[in-house]
Amino acid sequence: YQFFHTEYIRFLSRRDRVRDALTEVEQCLEYNPNYAPCLWEKAKMLEILGKPGEAQAVYQKIAEIYGDSSEKNFTRNRLKKKISS
Repeated sequence: YQFFHTEYIRFLSRRDRVRDALTEVEQCLEYNPNYAPCLWEKAKMLEILGKPGEAQAVYQKIAEIYGDSSEKNFTRNRLKKKISS
């Protein structure tokens, strides 16, 4: 179910309906507040809306979910860049 919510969020975002998409994010996160794909979308939308502090908090939450690891992959590298910016 969360996967479909996330895809709908991406659909709305591509159509510049960011505020509608953010509402969908909250509905998706009601089912699982730690659903990382949805959290990534939330952070992206917060950046679009000019709320970098709130976006950083979401990136921090994603980092907590992923945990500490020396594993290097695209997602971890992307997260490190977002947190350090």
